[in-house]
Amino acid sequence: MSDDEKKIRHLEMIEKIITRMADNSFLLKRWGILVLVAIVALSHWENSEYVILAAIIPCIMLWILDSYHLCIERRYRSHYDVVRAKSNDEIDYSMHCEYDKDDREMRYLNAFRSRTESVFYILIIVSIVVIFFVCKV
Repeated sequence: MSDDEKKIRHLEMIEKIITRMADNSFLLKRWGILVLVAIVALSHWENSEYVILAAIIPCIMLWILDSYHLCIERRYRSHYDVVRAKSNDEIDYSMHCEYDKDDREMRYLNAFRSRTESVFYILIIVSIVVIFFVCKV
């Protein structure tokens, strides 16, 4: 195997992890929409406050988990750039994320508050509350 092939294979390994994290994030967002649809269905039959809690708590949990996947994805994107810049002799197939620990972009809380996460999940939660109160009236 040539040196260029080693680097390409290592980058492909990292790309697969990035793709998996993005796919997981997409699946979690689909689950959030499913919870929204479920609350619409349940609101017609059940007017209990427990229904709204049963919908909001899973959405918050999905938000936390989705943010974790985004944080890991960002770290592997940074790792990809580090590996891309390495010389062929330095390729060791390490999957340990090399990123600047002082970079705020790599922190979990920053991923939690990112636009893609917060806007989506806040809209889902607000929609759940609005639908619940509209159906309750």
